[in-house]
Amino acid sequence: MKDIIKSVFDNTVKSYNRFLKDYYPAHGANGFTERNLTFNFSHNYLLQNPNVIIWQEVPLIKCGGKREHFDTLIIDNENKSIIIIEAKRLGTEAKHNSVQNDFIRIKEKYQFAKGIQDKIELGYSLYALLLVDIWTPKEKGGKKENQKRQFLEIEGNGYFSEPINEKTLSEKEIYQIAFKFVEILHFM
Repeated sequence: MKDIIKSVFDNTVKSYNRFLKDYYPAHGANGFTERNLTFNFSHNYLLQNPNVIIWQEVPLIKCGGKREHFDTLIIDNENKSIIIIEAKRLGTEAKHNSVQNDFIRIKEKYQFAKGIQDKIELGYSLYALLLVDIWTPKEKGGKKENQKRQFLEIEGNGYFSEPINEKTLSEKEIYQIAFKFVEILHFM
């Protein structure tokens, strides 16, 4: 699965490079919403394996009256794998903490999403995938570099992309996306 995720992520980076050359949807410095990370990753997963099931904002059974969801769920029947995705825009300590909490929430609450436990009982492996993006100032970007370093220290495999359309997006900032991929449960 690690090779599949790496391939899909690399293709997602290529997609970002391609479409951000022609279209910049943000106004000023407000960046891009997290949904774009999950959508574009899922789209590239579908291109690689058109038989997967992908669902956005997967609701969890209410826990203590609180409504929760996972950003994206991928069920890959061919590889007997379930991937739960959470996405964030890095940039503050609070966002970094939120990413870590998302990972913990996936590990602790995956069974509250309908059908996941059934697939696990059939021998499917379960993975958590964290997707992030970040705008790092070209000058005095120490705080953002620290955010990147902290993200890379989170458990699992992953990395930051090369800068995306560095020459056309911003003269002052570098835009990158990254992932962390962690196996939660593995069955053979």
